[in-house]
Amino acid sequence: LHLKRVFIPVTKNLKKMHFWLNLRCLVFVYAVINTPECLSLSCVQCSSVETPTCMVSPPSPSTCPNKSQYCLILKEYMPSKQDDADANLDDTAGILIFLARTCVKEYAGDSCSTGVKEGSAVTVCNHHCRTDG
Repeated sequence: LHLKRVFIPVTKNLKKMHFWLNLRCLVFVYAVINTPECLSLSCVQCSSVETPTCMVSPPSPSTCPNKSQYCLILKEYMPSKQDDADANLDDTAGILIFLARTCVKEYAGDSCSTGVKEGSAVTVCNHHCRTDG
């Protein structure tokens, strides 16, 4: 009988500890789910086709749709006449012919590649960021 008296308070203490541990775990999971990257991102959203001033004076950032994780800047250049590849290395090498800024859900890599659009060579560069703007 003496062991039961000692065992019962220990069991109650373990149950209390287990409850607080579970509560702390739930708070941690809630904090992870609601990290800043899950909050609304604001990006500049424009296209030089729709708004020519997008290239030189973009509008203020606006709230992205839910689940957007990145701002994307997409630029198209006419490759330099000296070397089609140099627009990959230097954004000023070619003439900027198109610019778009938007929100995207996934990171597709920051890169430049040269291809053909409407029969002309173009260099397309993508740049992603996870900060407002």
